[in-house]
Amino acid sequence: MRGKLVSLKVDSAVRYSRHVLGVNAQYELDGRMVCRTLAMLEVHESQTAKFLKNRILDVLKRYHLPLEQIFSITTDNGANMLAAAKKLQQEFAMLQSQVEHGTTDDEDDTAEDNFIEALMAELTEQFNIIRCAIRTLGLALNDVITIQKGEIQSYF
Repeated sequence: MRGKLVSLKVDSAVRYSRHVLGVNAQYELDGRMVCRTLAMLEVHESQTAKFLKNRILDVLKRYHLPLEQIFSITTDNGANMLAAAKKLQQEFAMLQSQVEHGTTDDEDDTAEDNFIEALMAELTEQFNIIRCAIRTLGLALNDVITIQKGEIQSYF
């Protein structure tokens, strides 16, 4: 993933009373899309936005993946997940501000790094937060089915 723009997918699930946070990365490699699971973390703490942000940063650090390489983060519609993604955006904005003002210590100027910086500046100042369309569709369908069941039951 070194030097690649990466889209993250972050989700949590509960199975058999175990809370798990999953982090996946999607990127282009040799003309095809690659999806890799970076972490499946068992979570014992409350999944606050701050907690989730810190766990995601831990995973990124483990893979030497700086926020500057993140193009987007896709999450479910949970308030804590969206807030965590927004906190990551704030962290990214702070890093960008440091770069613009020349206050970073990292002077690694390769052609690929310069390309990514130029592309990111052109596309957006912050990475995108995307709500998972499948999850949103599933919630909408569930609402429709629940309403229809209620209407059917009220006729009988």
